[in-house]
Amino acid sequence: MTLPILMYHSIAVDYADELTVKTEMLERQFSYIRQKGYTPIFFRDLISSQESHSEPLPKKPIIITFDDGYQNNADLLFPLLEKYDMKASIALVSKYLGKQSEWDGCNAKALMDATTANSAPKNRVEFTLHSYAHICYRHCSINDIEDDLKLAITAMKQAGIAYTPTLVYPYGAFPREKNAYKQFCAMLEHNGIAAGLRIGNRINRLPIKDKFHICRIDVKGTYSFCKFKIKLI
Repeated sequence: MTLPILMYHSIAVDYADELTVKTEMLERQFSYIRQKGYTPIFFRDLISSQESHSEPLPKKPIIITFDDGYQNNADLLFPLLEKYDMKASIALVSKYLGKQSEWDGCNAKALMDATTANSAPKNRVEFTLHSYAHICYRHCSINDIEDDLKLAITAMKQAGIAYTPTLVYPYGAFPREKNAYKQFCAMLEHNGIAAGLRIGNRINRLPIKDKFHICRIDVKGTYSFCKFKIKLI
């Protein structure tokens, strides 16, 4: 059994770039996902299945993720989730709730605030962690990563935003040296994180062997529909 996890970022009505998919294309992709018999699930469903084995996953599960928590997700994604009976996991950068995505440089966009996040349809949207300050974990010390993670958790709680204990690594980066990765995983476990996501561009096999090394498939706004279909195979 396999689990594809798709990675999106921003959405727009009238343009597309690497990190922005047009609504027209997103609708076409959602329709195809439904046509192929996939059932969207949340990370909390995956975690429950992995940990207790009491709630089996559907035959063809899929997880749809959106990084950063752009305001355009609330404006454009939420209605499409309802229209196509879909679910999505949105990873929030808690320091920047209601601010601009400074890491995007001159392409910075508005990010949803706590009020918007808390008004999201709970049967369609779950929130996960995407660090506190959108820093790259690749070359950070374990202590620095832990400090950032703790700030992220605290900020989400203060904002009253319910979240699934899943950490989406900014830029897909994490400590790769063997001993550092081992310490990284132990730190995540100690802080209650139940799943960690890289990029990897691979479809996961179930059950997942390393819960802190879960792969996602990058869906760029510049991809053709044909390339999207190939990625999903």
